[in-house]
Parts: sequence; structure tokens; C-alpha cells
Amino acid sequence: FATSYILLDDIMDNSETRRNAPCWFRVKGVGLTAINDALFLANSSYALLKKYFSSHPMYMPVMELFHDTSIKITYGQCIDNLRPTLEQLTIDRFNRLTMYKAGYYLPLVPVILGMYLSETYSNDMWDCFGDADTTGKIGTDIQRGKCTWLAAMAVQKASLVQRKLIEEHYGRPERESDEIIRNLYEDLDIPTEYMKFKEESYEKICSQIRKVTRENDAMRTLLFTLIEKLFNRRYT
Repeated sequence: FATSYILLDDIMDNSETRRNAPCWFRVKGVGLTAINDALFLANSSYALLKKYFSSHPMYMPVMELFHDTSIKITYGQCIDNLRPTLEQLTIDRFNRLTMYKAGYYLPLVPVILGMYLSETYSNDMWDCFGDADTTGKIGTDIQRGKCTWLAAMAVQKASLVQRKLIEEHYGRPERESDEIIRNLYEDLDIPTEYMKFKEESYEKICSQIRKVTRENDAMRTLLFTLIEKLFNRRYT
């Protein structure tokens, strides 16, 4: 997704190199077909989202995020391509250009996407193991047969006998079936698997933040603040 806009940016800026290599449209035999390549990359992002996430509960918010990001980047490119007058050479204009052209999709979109997905894992745990007095709702994911992280992990870990139990009881409205699946989750140690997944995700994200913000203390502080808010919840 981001690469498509980089290809187009190089064309509009008539750039020579990108990361010590010739810009894609400068490569022999490519030329302005790079525009089509950029469009292909951008649209492939949506095709991949549909293929792998169409059944995900956060599919529509993620799609909206990508569309919103496209509009913001395009707006930033418009500002960048319009030659400003002397009066328009202001810090405010520069800040808007930076924010919309690169500041939005480089640091923010990955964080927001991670939050969407992580929040889904959290909601799955809360739905099954959370206290109704705390969550404010009674979980129904099991009775409704929803595709949750817990269910997918259970199927992955289950023995043949346990898979048979899932097949017979998952998605059934009876309370007995609900209890059987909940007990099965416990037997398969799904809550522990979740906490392990949470910790690994946290460490991976923190490592990535440290790498991309080595020279930007303010951005590192912001991202770590967001991550702490995201992870410092029971069953999150």
C-alpha cells in the first residue's frame, strides 16, 4: 500500500534515486508504466484484505482506514505539488504537508491496524472469560458460532476427540454446549496461550518502535504511550 504512493511520489518529483537505487520508473523498460504498477499495488492491498480478512469483525473499519489514508495522502501530494507563494511558505503549511503526505501512513496506520486486531483478540477474551459486571455484557460468541481467536486456536490445538466436541457444540444455543466449549478452552489452556501471544506481540511491537524511532524521541514517546494504553488491561 505505502509502496504504491512512493512510486507515484518519485514520478511526480521526477526523482533519480530511492534508497541508493534508481527509482522504479527510471529502470530501463519501465518508464511511465510505473503508474500502472503503483495502481496495481494499491488495489492489490484491498484484494488481499478481502481475501484474508473479509470474515474478520474489524474488516470494515480496516477498509475505511485504508480509504481514509488514501484521501489524506492524496491531499498531501496536492499540497506538495502546488508551488507556494512566499506568503504560503509557513510552518503551518509544512506541518500539514508532512502530516498528510507521510506522517499519517508511516507511523500511524500500522499502530491503528495493530490496535484494531489486538482489540479484537481482547474482545474475544472478554466475551468468553470476562466478568459481565466489568464488561457490561454477557458473551454470546460461542452460542453464535463466531470466528474468534479463541475458537481458531482451539481448533488448531484440539485432538480428534476435542475437534468432535467443537463440531457438535460450537454455535449451539444451549447453555450446556456453551459450558462444554468453555471447559474445552480451559483444557486446551487457551487463556495461557492468549497471555503468551499478548506478551510476544507487546515485545515485537516495542522492538519495532525502538527501531523506527531511534532519532525521534517525541514519536517514540507517543507510540509507547499508545501501546501501554492498549496492553495494560485485564485480558488485553
